This record gives sequence, structure tokens and C-alpha cells, in this order.
Amino acid sequence: MDENSSKEKSKKGASVIFRNPMREFYRKNSPDLSRIGNLNFRHFRFRLPDKTFKKINDRITDEAVLQKHLIRYAPLDAYYSVSKWLSPENLGSSKNEEFHRNVFLGMDLVFDIDDKNINKAGKEALKLLSSLKKRKIKINYIAFSGAKGFHVVCKDPWEYEEEDPRKREESAKRRRKELVEELKEEGMKFDEKVTVDSRRIIRIPGTINSKSGKACTIIGEEGIRKLPQMKSISRIKLAFFFALKGLSRMKEEGNYFATFLSSTVPGIRDRHVLLLEFQKRRWKRIQKEIRELQEKYKTGRLFVFEDDEKFYALSLKTFSSRRIEKILRAFHSANYYFFRKYRQCTMRIGNRISESGKVICGSPRFAGTIEDEKTDGKEKYFASEAHHSFLKSQNIDAGVYEKKHGRKEIMLLHCLLES
Repeated sequence: MDENSSKEKSKKGASVIFRNPMREFYRKNSPDLSRIGNLNFRHFRFRLPDKTFKKINDRITDEAVLQKHLIRYAPLDAYYSVSKWLSPENLGSSKNEEFHRNVFLGMDLVFDIDDKNINKAGKEALKLLSSLKKRKIKINYIAFSGAKGFHVVCKDPWEYEEEDPRKREESAKRRRKELVEELKEEGMKFDEKVTVDSRRIIRIPGTINSKSGKACTIIGEEGIRKLPQMKSISRIKLAFFFALKGLSRMKEEGNYFATFLSSTVPGIRDRHVLLLEFQKRRWKRIQKEIRELQEKYKTGRLFVFEDDEKFYALSLKTFSSRRIEKILRAFHSANYYFFRKYRQCTMRIGNRISESGKVICGSPRFAGTIEDEKTDGKEKYFASEAHHSFLKSQNIDAGVYEKKHGRKEIMLLHCLLES
């Protein structure tokens, strides 16, 4: 499926709504470039869902220009250069001998403070700020990284007399190394490499950190103290939009792309449909096991799909996370531990495609419906509106439900899975 597409056509011609969570976020939220000086001399780079980096070969002059690129590429992470360059859109590597690609103009003084304990990172950031103030170094902004730390970005306190841009760049790095040594002697803890590296890129304020789903946010010094209580930090549910490691058992085929349906009910807190996953076995045995499950846990009718390796069973009845976990464990469903880790289940609905573009395996096929023998055909429990619509879009008789909740639009998850 084309990542920029909003719809995926099924084999029968029905359409399924697709929403990329990153793209939806950037349609509604612009990046915060208010504290970044000399924008038109900055280099911008994105990390894409396939984990490659994309250089933005465009001169970014304001937030609107950058937002267009964010919507177009929907990157996992977005960065800008701490240094300023005469031709940032054509920036080459430090080893590139083409002079025009490496004309260094200057760089911010940047500190990256990380710790698994965000409170400890905050204390280190406050100590560093106190030391910088004593040196009369001007702070441009302080940002929560979106994960486990803070960025302190300062105005360059030095002036450079070197006319040769290469010597000017070396001078900037040398002065930062000297400052780093002084701060280390004072007991400061931060990532030294970030501070001295003139080619370093850091996260753009107002963009999502794919490690957490939270936005990198400018907060100010007082915000460091209040961060654990702050509710204004933007956040999205990344689910499995990013690359998931260790999920593919097909090691001989390597990494692959696929589209998945999530068990999460959109628009309703802590509600999931039941998605079971089990290895291929005789159809009569599958029917027997599912009827036992229906009897014990009152799951309602189940819609069964199959591919070359597995069966999947979907119930439209909605459950709490705790109830889903109990059912998966009792049924010995293959996705039990997956749900415990990610708090949702998924079912592949698209082709399995190799990184070279080859179709490894086709979409799962609809195998049939196993009715709940104790109903009259009209289910009286709450069903997921979104998943009901999904089945109908596949030309599957989804049945009649007296009560449905949640939003109608289903979110599909486009993923790279790694062996």
C-alpha cells in the first residue's frame, strides 16, 4: 500500500480507511521553530518508517514550509542541525571536498541530558543551567526531548575570526571541548559528543519522539521541575507504526512490510475487540475450540481468517484489557505475550512485502463465521463500530448488532517487521 494513500483497495474492490498517526498529528500541529535562529541556514533531516534518513533538499524558512514536509513524509523522527551552513540543503559529509557543500557559519552550544529516571535528568539539567548562567551564557531554549531527558540550547558565546570555514569549524569544536572539560570537573553530566560535534542534529521542538509517542516540547526552566505533572505535552498512540524487532519468524526472508488491523476500539478508552491467533490445524478442531471459548467467555460470533501459516479469529464484542488478557491466556493464543507487552493485538490484512518489493505472502483469506449458538442472530452486547465497518468493507456479512460504540473509522498500521 502506498504510504501516502488514505485508502487501500481490497481484492473485492471495497475500500478501507487508512490513517497514518504521524501524518494526522502533523496535519493538526505545526513544529515549533520560534526559538531556532537563522532557520534558512539550518539543515533538516527525517528518520523514515523504514529507518532510513531523508535529507530535506529545501531551504526551510518558516514553520509552514517544514510542516508540508512533515505531512508528506510522516517521519518517525525529525531533526535540525545545531550548526549553520551557507548551503544547508546541499550539506555534504565532513570528508566531502566540494567547498560549497561545507561552508560553516557558526553553531549553537547544545547540551543533551538523558537518564532513565526523568527526575534525575531534571536535576542534572538544573545544575547545568546554574553553571551556564554563572558564565553568562545566554539560553535560547530548554526542551523536553519527548522521552527521557532535556535539551539545553544556548547562543554561541564565542566569535570566530578565521576566514577559512574549515578552520572556523575546527575552532568551534576546540572551544566546546575546553568548556566540556571545565563542566566535567564541576561534576556535570551530559552527552559530551552532542556538545562538541559540529555535524550533530537534534530533535525539532513540536515533533514526535518515536520512542515514546510524546512531542519534543519547549518548556522553560520551571517546566523541568513540573514535568512529571505536566499534561500539556502532546502525545500520539504510535502502536506499531514504527519498526518492531523480533516479531518475524521468517528469518530466511528477512525484514518485511505489512499492514495490520489493531484490536483497539477507536474513541473508547481501554476497549478492545478479541483477536485470537493460532497455528494452522484441522478446521473441525478450530471450530470445537472456538465454540468452547464462546460458551465459557460469551465472546459472541467469531469471524475466522487464514493465511498459509495461521488462523485468526475476530469477535466484534468489546472487552477491557484485563478481560482480553485473561481470554488470550486461557485459549493459549499465540499473541498473548504480544498483547501483554503492547496492550493491543494485531491481525495482518495486507500482503507481506519484502524490502525489495516482492510479495512474500498474500493477504489472509476469510475462512468463515462461527455463530454463537445461544443467540437469535441479533447480538445484544456492545460491538466495535470501526471493526464492524471493516468487515462490511471486505464484503463480509458482519451481522446485526443492537449496540455499537467507538468511532467508525478504523486505523490500519503500516509496519516494517524485522527478523
